[in-house]
Amino acid sequence: MSPALIVLAATVVAAPVIAFIVYRLARGLGFLDPYGERTGERWRAFLDVLADAAHDPQTQEAAIAGALAGFRHAELRLCGDLQID
Repeated sequence: MSPALIVLAATVVAAPVIAFIVYRLARGLGFLDPYGERTGERWRAFLDVLADAAHDPQTQEAAIAGALAGFRHAELRLCGDLQID
């Protein structure tokens, strides 16, 4: 599994937590809960995939590098050149 796909999958599966926090602040956030009641099941399946991939140090390094690149990309897309002190 590609590191970028791992980051994307984790984001999608964890998104309901974000939706829960902002539920009363905004409408139209259904896309943040694509699995509904199956979120827990999907999260456990995702963790199983990660556990299977984590045995190889090279795969671990690639996953970490992919995650960091994915979060850097998201930060640039969402925040642009926003400077936080």
